[in-house]
Amino acid sequence: MSIMPLLRKIIFYIFLAVYGVVCPLIILRMLGFIVAPPEAGGFVKTGLIYVSANPPNARVIVDGVAAHETAPTVIRDLTPGDHDITIDLRGYVPWRKRVPVIGNKATALDNVLLVPAAWKTRILMDTDFNTLIALAGNPPSLIAARGNTIDDIVLMRLNKNIEEEDALFPAQSIYKGARVTGYFTVDKSPFFVVHIIDDNKDKYLWVDPREKQPHAEDITELLIGEPKQLMWEASDEKNIFALQRDMTVNRLNIKSKAIYPGIMENTQALGVMDNAVFGLTPNGLLIHCDYDGQNKKTTIPQPKDLIVLAAQNPDFLIPVMRYLGISADARGITPGHERALALIWTKNRVGILDHSPQTSADEHPASVQWIYSRGQNIVQAFWVNNDDNILVRDDGGILLLDKENFGQPRLTRVTDVEGEGMVYYTDKTGKLYYLTPGTRRLSWIQIVPHKPFIPAPIAESLLIKKLEH
Repeated sequence: MSIMPLLRKIIFYIFLAVYGVVCPLIILRMLGFIVAPPEAGGFVKTGLIYVSANPPNARVIVDGVAAHETAPTVIRDLTPGDHDITIDLRGYVPWRKRVPVIGNKATALDNVLLVPAAWKTRILMDTDFNTLIALAGNPPSLIAARGNTIDDIVLMRLNKNIEEEDALFPAQSIYKGARVTGYFTVDKSPFFVVHIIDDNKDKYLWVDPREKQPHAEDITELLIGEPKQLMWEASDEKNIFALQRDMTVNRLNIKSKAIYPGIMENTQALGVMDNAVFGLTPNGLLIHCDYDGQNKKTTIPQPKDLIVLAAQNPDFLIPVMRYLGISADARGITPGHERALALIWTKNRVGILDHSPQTSADEHPASVQWIYSRGQNIVQAFWVNNDDNILVRDDGGILLLDKENFGQPRLTRVTDVEGEGMVYYTDKTGKLYYLTPGTRRLSWIQIVPHKPFIPAPIAESLLIKKLEH
């Protein structure tokens, strides 16, 4: 018998055996399966991790092995279970977490904010201030006051790359030397009202700071006595609502100089939203009507609207918590960008309130995930980095938290701040503005170095949050 036919047969059977083993493995691999250790069950469906970081271009290390690409990137063919992930960029503290992976799904490490090895404080103005008030707008602004007269007020416009300082009132202002006794502001509004004493008379000035030279209008004659509260819709340049000491609400039209008295009565707190006026009665009921005081109702608004009201006016916090079914001694609440989540804080805790599955406050009480419970005296909290992180002002310091911590909380102290002075953060600049302790200098720290970035093709093709192969 010739050796060649035998050799052909041996080669054929070897090829057949290899084909019988390799081909199924290739098919399984194409379907997302890989061979796992026996204790894992042999063949397992793989998962993946999508990683994006701020700043970008950081190294991604998975279980001690560096990925081929820097963030943003996709790490594929990961066995189900926990994996050690490190995101490393020069000049920043390495981000390390043990992250779960589920077969046939994607885990998103989306927009991970890297913390610099050392926070850098930059002084905006080399003078001491006693007041710091934030205003919305494009760009947002700060009211900073050196003293207690109208001449001491500085308007700081917070542009992306440079802050612009302007005197709020010109040197030749007719109110020169007037004493400032208070301010009225509205969340997300560029306008404000300043209460002054000029020639021993109370005056109220409505201020529009959007132009280079801010416009001020005396609205004192429209007010009946000293108002307890002034409220308006964020973008409304015409209507102001005044809650008087006798618990009545008047509407003021600052363009036509008209007064519409008594549109609401028996009211101890006031809110304005979506062309409706909301009031809180002494017995804790929420009532609302239109701008003319018609169509008064006591129906409960949607949860997202309740949260906006509570953010407008802290007096609404207690009834809003009750309506949402939350037992919390809340001090403040901030809606998220998409209003499905809200940030809530008490004296000692910070939590994320989720009202996305609700249709009304009566049907399904909202849930709160408390992510920080070691506070001493929390007075402010801000969404940061497109709602992926949280800044907390607690007991004279600023802390940075991750919204998603995978069971391993990351808590970073950013800086100390003046004990009683307010601080302000805006995602438009990514900066934290505050008064330094002792010197009370107006300063800032860059918290978010870049605008959050997700490559569109990756986000669209992977459907990051709900991916299934």
